[in-house]
Amino acid sequence: MRRLFLLLGLSFVGCASPAEEPSRPFDHLDEWRAITRLELVRDGDATHYAPFLHHESAHLRAAAARALGRVWTPAVVPALVEVASRDDESSQVLEEALFALGQLRDRSAAAVLIARTTDDSIRVRAAAIEALGKLTVDPAAADGGLRIATLGRALRDVDPSVRCAAALALFRVGTAPEGAAGVVPSLIDRLRIEMDGEVRWRIVYALSRIDDAATTRALVDVAMEPHPWVRAFAAAGLSRPGIPEAVAPLIEILGDPDSHWTARANAAQSLRRLRADGIGDRSRILDALLGRLHVERHPLVLQGVIESLGDAPASDAEAKIASDILEALLEKPGATPTERCAALRALGGVPGPRSVATLSNHLAPDRSLWERVAAIEALGRIGAASEGDAGLLERWIPLLDDESALVRATAVESIGQLPTEERWDYVRAALDDADFAVRTTAVAALARDKPTGWAEKLRATYERSGAFEYWETRNTIIESLLDDGAASAAELDGRRDFLRRALEDPVQGVRLRAAEKLGVTAPLPPTAQFLDRPYSRLEPWEMIGRSNPRVTFETSKGSFVVELFLSDAPEHVSNLVQLAREGFYDGLPFHRVVPSFVVQGGDPRGDGWGDDGYHLPHEIHPGSFLRGSVGMPTSGPDTGGCQIFIDHLPTPHLDGRYTVFGRVVLGMETVDRLEVGDRVVRVVVDELRHWSSVP
Repeated sequence: MRRLFLLLGLSFVGCASPAEEPSRPFDHLDEWRAITRLELVRDGDATHYAPFLHHESAHLRAAAARALGRVWTPAVVPALVEVASRDDESSQVLEEALFALGQLRDRSAAAVLIARTTDDSIRVRAAAIEALGKLTVDPAAADGGLRIATLGRALRDVDPSVRCAAALALFRVGTAPEGAAGVVPSLIDRLRIEMDGEVRWRIVYALSRIDDAATTRALVDVAMEPHPWVRAFAAAGLSRPGIPEAVAPLIEILGDPDSHWTARANAAQSLRRLRADGIGDRSRILDALLGRLHVERHPLVLQGVIESLGDAPASDAEAKIASDILEALLEKPGATPTERCAALRALGGVPGPRSVATLSNHLAPDRSLWERVAAIEALGRIGAASEGDAGLLERWIPLLDDESALVRATAVESIGQLPTEERWDYVRAALDDADFAVRTTAVAALARDKPTGWAEKLRATYERSGAFEYWETRNTIIESLLDDGAASAAELDGRRDFLRRALEDPVQGVRLRAAEKLGVTAPLPPTAQFLDRPYSRLEPWEMIGRSNPRVTFETSKGSFVVELFLSDAPEHVSNLVQLAREGFYDGLPFHRVVPSFVVQGGDPRGDGWGDDGYHLPHEIHPGSFLRGSVGMPTSGPDTGGCQIFIDHLPTPHLDGRYTVFGRVVLGMETVDRLEVGDRVVRVVVDELRHWSSVP
């Protein structure tokens, strides 16, 4: 079957039948440009979209509905409900309106979404079900049970794409903070009889993310299925919550050469959690992990095996075994940076003078940045579990003046975890660090533990952090000032008054965070932030009759080719293409690799905190994050930049939250081998597939 979320993507060429849309998609360029401007300025006045929502062109009506879903205000919900309720509307427009309603999560849309789950169009049914799963859930409400029942029925739909949507909708409902009864039995019952592999892995994914003992038992039964994603997600879920019966299939997955590397990596992590939680035979688990240590060849699986050795040794003998192995790995000739950093992090779980001494030796400036950071984090883990500062504070104080901002920030984070009052003197001092990452880390530490005078310190820090580069500092302060159960009503009112200035911040992402925390539901004034772009925008109408743009990433491990989704995310695609042409990515590292999740790079700082001095607006669309999908990392809505991440596995929990703007179409085996510290050599744009933007 074709994957569900490819079916739902807005394609501007050939979406509508000739009977309902005789014109070409871009016959009305002035209207297209007007919709684009409304979307980019985040205009929340639905009346400004009305001419396009009622236009004769279904393509324009669909584009207007999509734009409304990107505005982030409930004020546009009635307009979208009206579109979704039309009896004679095209399926293309209905899909976009339903998707937008799901993004806005407003419960007032429940009735129209439920009604559309029985639509004759498969694609409309699937879109309605996906949106229904995103709404805020209130099981006690009159329609709460009806929504769960509707999703359960959809899991029995005759079409596999609808069942796929239902499985993921039930996952979202089942993992919502308020939870929902009845989700797990529906998923387990369907898993017993479902034959379609695409549906099965989505059901297994849903079960793997829901914390319920019944899900773990169901995953034991399917853990050794040959479908790679069924096995990978079963392995991930067999420790949430853990049961002794999960040990045997996890060991089998870990040792099976037919298991995809992502399944083996997940099995190693689940065995690690079971061992740390004292579930199952610890000796058997340790023997399996040690056995894999000598034969595993995939670096990201080996990383998990090594890190598992440092989890809560049950005895001095176990601790000595772990220390001996980990120190031997650090001294092994030819040990990779991934192995060395994994060994350092693992030592953080083996507290004692021996580990402290070994880790302290890796703080020196002549060590690699990644080793130094891993050692600081490991020492922080030891310090957090100690009764005093364990002599660690004096080791960290010199790091607060280190040349590397990442080292300084990591040291501040670790100092903030020490169980001593003296730590706050150093954390408060870090509020004056000129680097925004260090300053933001200090803010987060104070906000977490709330020592005396913390709120006043954060307010003062906000006052001197008004430049663009400190937008994340401001957001962290906004997030924390009202989250204080010890504050009086008068104090909270004063903080609200203080934070209202953020509603006029020049950075849209800060305005949105402030509106959320202050409970502002009215549309924010339009912003010009995304109109003054430093790149030339490629327009979808320039690509009629042409394939999507492609870029080739040449890396220190080999090459991979990415196809870019210009119609769905023109701002993101245009930005990446221009940066590639300018050589921006040349030499930059992949700074973050999470096995069986993502590889991330493109940061000019090389530490995950950087951007290129401006933001991209969210361009979220019905496309799904699958293996090889290319997405934009953010720290909240409308805060995209120059970084990218690539999925090792499907990641449905990212759908609707991040912009997916490409996919790896060649060389995924290279992506699988990327480790922290590997670098981009250059990014080459296939200039034959597109051309520069028109005036």
